[in-house]
Amino acid sequence: MLSVVVPAYNEEKTISKCLRRLSGQGCEIIIVVGGSDSTAKIAKRYGHVIKDTANRGAGAARNLGAKAAKGDVILFTDADTFVPKSWAKQYAEVFKDKRVVAAGGVVRPIGGGLIDKVMFKVNQDWLYWLGSLVGLYQFSGSNCGYRRKEFLKVGGFDEKMSMLEDTELSFRIKGKKVFKRDIAVRTSLRRMKKVGYLRLWLRFVLGYVGWLALGRKPKRPYFASAQHAKS
Repeated sequence: MLSVVVPAYNEEKTISKCLRRLSGQGCEIIIVVGGSDSTAKIAKRYGHVIKDTANRGAGAARNLGAKAAKGDVILFTDADTFVPKSWAKQYAEVFKDKRVVAAGGVVRPIGGGLIDKVMFKVNQDWLYWLGSLVGLYQFSGSNCGYRRKEFLKVGGFDEKMSMLEDTELSFRIKGKKVFKRDIAVRTSLRRMKKVGYLRLWLRFVLGYVGWLALGRKPKRPYFASAQHAKS
């Protein structure tokens, strides 16, 4: 059985479309809701809703959902991300190999121009793929899956990290990992456009350097809203 966990902080505008894409894929759907809008009311039509009253961030929201999940494999995506109809089936095929403990795929933009497509192609496809060739797997929280037993054993996502918590987990968890370029989701550009790619890239680089070189966990998120459940 597969479970899908979706963190959602004030996502009434996108949550319905996101969850419609997940409905009918044979998965248990768990939505971890923060904020004060009508997201929870909408989400109840599609799955089990958990209220995250503490609003401690994306990692904490995902962990909360994972603990409640019943599936042997837990998939993760975001409330402003749309998955294809074959998404769960594709992951089910990957996890048929009992040695696989974690897997991830590609993230592409919803709409956008040439620059947007190139940025996502480089950052959310080529870099992930090249890393996987040398055993450095990076799985985006928008498009990844973990075997529940191993996920809980290592404590899930690091809730003290304001960013890169998805990459950190994919580095930390032990066992066979798989990066599948044919498993692709599409995500909103709204926050990227607001912050700007240059600033995002700088935060990404500084976060990596601080974490990997200096042992400092990132305190500043990619986006202002990332202090809450990622959406």
